[in-house]
Parts: sequence; structure tokens; C-alpha cells
Amino acid sequence: MQLKEKIDQEVSIVGTISDIMWQHMIAYEPGYPEILYFDPKNGDNQMVLYAKAQIKNIPNKYVKVFGIVKEIKSSGEKGQKIEDGDYREYHLIVSRYEYVD
Repeated sequence: MQLKEKIDQEVSIVGTISDIMWQHMIAYEPGYPEILYFDPKNGDNQMVLYAKAQIKNIPNKYVKVFGIVKEIKSSGEKGQKIEDGDYREYHLIVSRYEYVD
């Protein structure tokens, strides 16, 4: 799934909460104090989640997160460089989650 095509839309993604934190741009999202790093099951790049409460992994289960895709932009040195010179990442504001096999 190309998150850049889903900005401001509800999506669901299956994966795990990561123990390894890559370097990401971070934004302030009022009402979502938990910032989590998420590794999608399909092998896509790690992404940032904003959640109202901590989300934990459960052994032998994946986490399916549901939420709105948010575009984070910077003119700095990190992120995916776009032709206009900005750098962008696509994060998820989590509305709910469930555990799946």
C-alpha cells in the first residue's frame, strides 16, 4: 500500500510494534501522547504511530492498527526526498487496534 496515496484517509495495517527505532521525523499530535515505531508485516519501511495509549505486542500475534494517514514534511535532511525538494514521511494516527494471527 502506498501511504502517500492515502493522506487523510482511514487505513489498516498489520505488523508489530518495533523494539528497534529508526530515525524518523516526529510531529506533535494533541490527544495522542504515545509515539510508537511499527514494522509492517508486508516488509514495508518502519513507520511512526501516534496512539492514545501504549500498544503492546502479544506473542504469536500481529497487531492490526486502524487510523488516519498523516503526511509529515520537512525541508531538512531526513525522510523520503520528493521532487519539490521536501522530505516526507507518512505516519498513522491510531483510532483502534486488534490482535490477529
